[in-house]
Amino acid sequence: MFEGLDDINWNGLRDAYGAAGKTPERIRSLVSDDLIAAKKALDELFFTIIHQGAIYPAAEAAAPFLGETLEIASPEILPGVLSLLAAMSRGRGFFDSAQHLPILGGPIRESLADPDAEIEEERDLVRDTARAVFAEWDRVTLLLDHPEATVRAAALYLLVTLGRNDLGSTSGPDDPEPYLGVRPRGSSRGSWAALALAAVEAALERNADVAEYAGALSAFLPLGRADHPALALDRTDDAPAIVRYVALEAAVARAGGFGAPLSDHLAGPIGRLIAERDQIDDILRSPIWRWGGDARRMTLDMATGLSDAAIDRIADELAPVLQPGEWQLYCMSTILRLALGARTPRIPDDPCQLSTGRRRLVLAITEKPKATERPLDWLFHPDNWTAQGRLKQLGLSGDATVWRVWMNAA
Repeated sequence: MFEGLDDINWNGLRDAYGAAGKTPERIRSLVSDDLIAAKKALDELFFTIIHQGAIYPAAEAAAPFLGETLEIASPEILPGVLSLLAAMSRGRGFFDSAQHLPILGGPIRESLADPDAEIEEERDLVRDTARAVFAEWDRVTLLLDHPEATVRAAALYLLVTLGRNDLGSTSGPDDPEPYLGVRPRGSSRGSWAALALAAVEAALERNADVAEYAGALSAFLPLGRADHPALALDRTDDAPAIVRYVALEAAVARAGGFGAPLSDHLAGPIGRLIAERDQIDDILRSPIWRWGGDARRMTLDMATGLSDAAIDRIADELAPVLQPGEWQLYCMSTILRLALGARTPRIPDDPCQLSTGRRRLVLAITEKPKATERPLDWLFHPDNWTAQGRLKQLGLSGDATVWRVWMNAA
């Protein structure tokens, strides 16, 4: 095992912190009988050969040896190694991503001697690392029958991630996602995605628990199969909440994505999921679930496509979910879209034409938090500079009282 690992000049390769000389030791530790040491090595690999999504040269060199660990690593470590490989297959170049940042992008490019050449070198590294992960496909496939559900789910996630790469369109110079459209040389577009799709369909046939089954359903979405019959809403009416959640995600995708107009008949299912969000979150946070997500944020995003009449029907379910919290800053566009609909009124200058349900939501977001809650989490707190700045930018008053007077004056 690990033949050739010590033949690589690791000190001549970079990771996020400089020379990658400790990488081989960390790879060996992944298969150690000492579980604490193995977990420590895995954590260190996650922030060295790849760091916050950025790929470093040591990652490509490490990929085949990480693939070898899949044969003997413990069930506690395997999901992490598979997740690491998935992250490596969709990494980005540090400078390639940074050049697109507002304000900082220009100075970052200017700091490079030859920005175009250096960024293209990064992009080549990202592509080569993705292909190095593709080379471990057969080893990953064997883990689809592993006795541990967490390992099976992580293996399926990696295959689907690679399948999504295969389906993607090759990115241009202004797109910091050069892994899109990457597949092993000599193979045709869609061939690996077809293999991943077959793996997903096989996973659905397994007599699995609801979390693993719903995870397999969710895997259809990144493969462009939101139209798969298993995701039909009329087949999931009586299913557990997490299955209906995935089916509604698929329905939104079929309609054109978050914010696209939805049929009013989806209001009831969305309102039902909002009431069940804690139950859904229990699965989204479980080690079996690989697809991320937050039930509150996702269901609110789903609701942004509903008409005024549909919002009126579920306003009582929506309003309590909009209470102040740190999450609001990350969902500010969603919150304003729910409260104001597709309109862009200037408040208080334009007349209020909100429906009954949207008025109910405005009351919810403008209600001052109790003293025991964190006041700065409120969008209308005068010291919440981020929210206040965004409201001003949109032509909206940052004063909750002004909103309420504007609404009641109509």
